[in-house]
Amino acid sequence: MKALLLLLTLAVCGWGQPPRLKGPSQVLDLISVKDYGASGDGVTDDTVPIQNAINALIRRGGGTLTFPPGIYTLATVTTDAYGSHALLIDGGLHVRLIGYGATLKYQSTDNLARALEIRGTGKSNIEGLAITSANPGVGTGISLRRPTFSYHQPVADNAFRDLSIDGFNLGLEVGTAEGNQVSENVIQNIHLTNNRVHLVQSGASTFNITYINLSFTGGSIPNQVFIDLETGTATFIRPTLEAHNGTIGIVTGTGYVGPASLLGLYAELTGDSTLVLKVLGSGSFISIRDSQISMFDNTGTAAYPIVKVDLSAAAGGSVILEGTNLSNPDGGYKAIKLPAVAGPTITRVQGYWSPQILYSGPLVPRVVTVSGTGIGAGANGYSASGNTGMSVTNVVSGRDGNSCTMTFTGGLLTASTCH
Repeated sequence: MKALLLLLTLAVCGWGQPPRLKGPSQVLDLISVKDYGASGDGVTDDTVPIQNAINALIRRGGGTLTFPPGIYTLATVTTDAYGSHALLIDGGLHVRLIGYGATLKYQSTDNLARALEIRGTGKSNIEGLAITSANPGVGTGISLRRPTFSYHQPVADNAFRDLSIDGFNLGLEVGTAEGNQVSENVIQNIHLTNNRVHLVQSGASTFNITYINLSFTGGSIPNQVFIDLETGTATFIRPTLEAHNGTIGIVTGTGYVGPASLLGLYAELTGDSTLVLKVLGSGSFISIRDSQISMFDNTGTAAYPIVKVDLSAAAGGSVILEGTNLSNPDGGYKAIKLPAVAGPTITRVQGYWSPQILYSGPLVPRVVTVSGTGIGAGANGYSASGNTGMSVTNVVSGRDGNSCTMTFTGGLLTASTCH
């Protein structure tokens, strides 16, 4: 009888049956970098123990790696056939790194290396980490790339949120020149500060990237580029830009297929800062809609308008500004500087002061439409003295719902004589 009961028990428990494999919902492994010897004291080189923990997680088929609060120094760089990095997530699914209150400090002086590189990884998450460069303007913060088509799987269906990236030559790299698939990733609540180039998206198969609530803040490094879109498609929802004492830019490269859509942009500029919208690609365009761009300074000159549209190298490129308010509460700055080539379409731009539009050459833009509600409209309330072809319709300017006379002289479209 006892033998029979034992056999029944083993049968119920699955004795002699193959082991069940873990599915995505069953990956519950939770490990800490401290389990692998990381110190987080800001001095000890923690690169190797953290990498060992990441590798263990990938071998297990996924799970969560936690970083207790602390400063984890990354002083060791590894070079392989695909590039240089401090930390590497190479392949795997359902890999999750969580580090609220933890900082990864990139200590190396290798400008070509990436502090954290994600290769061929899917359905994974990175949350809560701060990543900084101890040497301002050196290295890349985070890179998402698929170096080979045959060996690496697509970098797809990942989520990166609640991160900060500070002080690098390149803050966030999404796709690379190899051109293999990086797609369907959501990048949310990322704060990029004082990087020479804050964000670059490139690669022929980089597409459908959604950026939500990204903030870009300038700093000591001059003439920073906030967003550089070389190829693919990208949508930015509620981005914020904050620039201090230097030109900043949103650029589309020669291979960009667009659109580069920025919805609900909020930008603050101080000092001699200009938001440059530069289109290099034929047929590419930047679209900014329902946004607020403000200059907080009163020392501006014609050389430093709030927004400068640069289409000098583009054949058929364009910039669209629609439903966007340009404000300069302190006065002194010009609103928009237009290029000396055809291209920009500007619709429903509002200004809480008499706006001025600079025009930089003998040619005229294809279409310039300035309109809006709430601060005055004069469909025919302008004169185009010196205008040899610029189309200006439904002009909006003035503080109190008044239409204004528009004059075009010396390359400036200026609102005056509001009534």
